[in-house]
Amino acid sequence: MAELDPTSWTCSSNEALYVSVAEPQGAFTFKPKFTYPIFGDAEQIFGYKDLRIDLAFDCKSLKPFLNYRYSSKISDDVKDINDQLLAFLPDSGKDAVLKSEEKWLDSVDDEKFEIPGECVGEYELNMDIKNTYKIYKFKPVESEEGLKLHRRMQIFVLLYIEAGSYIDENDPIWDVYCIYKCPKDGSKETFVGFATTYAYWKYPGHEIYDSSEKQRYRKKISQFIILPPFQGKHHGQHLYSTIVSEWLKDDSVEEITVEDPSEAFDDLRDRCDMERLLFERGFLDSLDKLPVSEEWIEERRKVEKMEPRQFDRCVEMGLFYLLKRGDSRIENLNEKEIRLLVKKRLFRKNRDALVELEKADMRDKLQTAYQRIRGDYERILGRLRRGVKRSANEPGTTNEPRTK
Repeated sequence: MAELDPTSWTCSSNEALYVSVAEPQGAFTFKPKFTYPIFGDAEQIFGYKDLRIDLAFDCKSLKPFLNYRYSSKISDDVKDINDQLLAFLPDSGKDAVLKSEEKWLDSVDDEKFEIPGECVGEYELNMDIKNTYKIYKFKPVESEEGLKLHRRMQIFVLLYIEAGSYIDENDPIWDVYCIYKCPKDGSKETFVGFATTYAYWKYPGHEIYDSSEKQRYRKKISQFIILPPFQGKHHGQHLYSTIVSEWLKDDSVEEITVEDPSEAFDDLRDRCDMERLLFERGFLDSLDKLPVSEEWIEERRKVEKMEPRQFDRCVEMGLFYLLKRGDSRIENLNEKEIRLLVKKRLFRKNRDALVELEKADMRDKLQTAYQRIRGDYERILGRLRRGVKRSANEPGTTNEPRTK
């Protein structure tokens, strides 16, 4: 009988779960990318037919609401949906309101939530004249409202970052940057996305350490999420660039890094870095000829506070950009010199594997890799927003996604 067929009682947890953010004028609903941390590796739910799970958040406080419905259940012994989801919400689900939407709305009003932290950036979008967007920074450990907001936003890490996990909210090294849409008419703000960052001490060697009174740190972007309804509108660019701009001004920051970036975040980072380096900081202006010296690269890399691999790639992209524009300021600027620069970096990175090959095979491997990288650089450079006008508090811009 069809009714006893297990497949008829099984559904995708990705399809069954609907995530919503509720504004006063209505809610916008979107789908999760991952649900395996909650419902298991197969991302399936057994025992229900026509299952729909609604996980909603207040647009400002992110106070959660949870409800689910179905047409039939195979037995009373199947796993309860609430039990599975509440374990991943603040205070084991005690912060969430179940079933009663009216009770949830009342609790949101009673809470009188205020956005925590200080505003560190502000920008507007060309096609959105009704809103200003503000970036707030706070430490979860330092305020009750900050800790509350952080606990509520954490579940987005599980839903949108592969292999994502919660941070240690009690560790003061963590900062949270979040974007809010702020209507110009003074109505309620809406949460757009967030990033978590942390600092760790960088040992400079005993001579510098012994002679310096100021400690130096690496700053690292860890988690980075723009909610799906706001993706593709340059919010990620504004968030990333605001964070980097703040760190560039901080004398205690030695290097800016990213933790386990996804491909989408790599694209975002590349475009932001190139727009900043080319259009704002003129990082190639002091370069007069090719080949590029190691001394020039290291000196300029330290000024830009970038990790070596990312800076090397940006130099290569920047040279391609100038070559394509026909710039004649740099002596010997031609594709051959850029190709040699790229292949030199690739050889250093993969030396152990390459030296085992015959010379012809090694040259073939390097050429194939160079062609792939060149195509990727052309794609990234083709998406730069040349000469884009930025507000005083908004140093750069890019797309969305995340990093772990």
